[in-house]
Amino acid sequence: SSALIDLLSSEGYEAVPAYNGLEAIELLKDRKEDPCLILTDLMMPKMNGWDLIKTLSTKDVVITIPVVVMSASTNSKMPDGKKVIKKPFNLDIVLFLVKEHCGNPNGGPITKDQTSL
Repeated sequence: SSALIDLLSSEGYEAVPAYNGLEAIELLKDRKEDPCLILTDLMMPKMNGWDLIKTLSTKDVVITIPVVVMSASTNSKMPDGKKVIKKPFNLDIVLFLVKEHCGNPNGGPITKDQTSL
């Protein structure tokens, strides 16, 4: 969502949106460096989040990139080993997970104030 992109950008992170799983795969192929985190929805056009995660797990280079799933799905079977944020989600929780995986873009450690939710 644009609110999420705006939040991450305002916090100093470079957020690169992909509007479906196929676009995400192409962006990952063309990258110069690995992203520190992939945030994905399960419901997307062209290639859904399930298929994106399955495709990522077959690419040796991408396996090490953490994936966080954001979903409104009430399906109790979520992707194995993936953190899941239920929609509607709190932007502070997403920001905490981004900081946990990507560090503080302003340098230095993440302080207690930055991690309290």
